[in-house]
Amino acid sequence: MPFPQTWTEELVAEWLDLRGYLVKVNLPVVTPEEGGRRAPDIVGARINQDTLEIIHVEVGQLSESKDKNIKRIINKFSEDVCNRVKEYFKQLLNFTSDNVEYYKIYVAKYPKNLAEYREEVSKLNIEVKSLKDFIYEDVLPTIRQWKEHPPHLPKTKGIALPESHWMLYLTDFIFENFIENR
Repeated sequence: MPFPQTWTEELVAEWLDLRGYLVKVNLPVVTPEEGGRRAPDIVGARINQDTLEIIHVEVGQLSESKDKNIKRIINKFSEDVCNRVKEYFKQLLNFTSDNVEYYKIYVAKYPKNLAEYREEVSKLNIEVKSLKDFIYEDVLPTIRQWKEHPPHLPKTKGIALPESHWMLYLTDFIFENFIENR
């Protein structure tokens, strides 16, 4: 299994895993129309009742011109890439229905003028978030929910995240000890 290339990709992969998704990192996707290969940063999938839920997350910086950045975001979530990801998980999970919900999220590590990007790519159902917003709106609530309703009964006092989820563990520790209790 490939490893995430950055700590932010690791954080996203752990977040999806904690939510019960099967997670693939840098999933190779062939795109014959354009030649070459694309590899989505992180993709998670799970079957929820009769629906295949897919969350596709790309992590990056918006360091070039607005037009180049928008083009890059759109290319990362191209129809061809998304269709290939859907087919990959349908085959892997032996899912035969066409009932698929596909969520696209771009997490910007060093954002500026995100409102401009959100407006442009929201037409393609791509959600653009700053890393800070992703942590506050997605990661921390998932950690809280998991700790309130762990999948097992703890043998010790207190509920701790799995140590294998070291980025979530660190995020939780920093939040609880340095931010929340100020």
